[in-house]
Amino acid sequence: MRPGPCRSHPLSHLSALGRLCRGFRSRTGASARQAHRAKEEQVTTAVLDQSLSRTGLPGAAAREATRAFLARAARLRAPVKDGSMDDVLLVVAELVANAIRHTDGPSSLHLELLDDAVDVCVSDPSPRPPEPRTPRTDGTGGWGWFMIQRLATHVRIRPAVGGGKIICAKLPW
Repeated sequence: MRPGPCRSHPLSHLSALGRLCRGFRSRTGASARQAHRAKEEQVTTAVLDQSLSRTGLPGAAAREATRAFLARAARLRAPVKDGSMDDVLLVVAELVANAIRHTDGPSSLHLELLDDAVDVCVSDPSPRPPEPRTPRTDGTGGWGWFMIQRLATHVRIRPAVGGGKIICAKLPW
């Protein structure tokens, strides 16, 4: 079977979808157009998985990757409020900074666009949960965990497979 026309499809500018349109061959007898529609329905989420380097500028790299993820998420589904992108960036920056500052070893960032939220997860090798501090106005910190709790609709901490922990914050989208 020949692939159906995809050039007129509104998402054909996405390279993976464009390659699918140009190279699809059906083995089940379904038309290329039906397969294209099925693939289009699957392109409704965004996911980012990134290892966090312990050298260089891991916080800056995480923010840059998060901005790209959020741009894709906004193309798929508009955020519920103007500040949603900033909220996600703040939580990512805080969780990544704490993973790098308070642990040794590999850490990672996972972002996923859900139906009504963005799930932000950061894993690190320490099994110890965050230790909230009393926020101070002299610039010495203590605001991070308070801020995460305030911006997120749900925060969970769970053990990671093989040790360590994963902290996830669900933010409205």
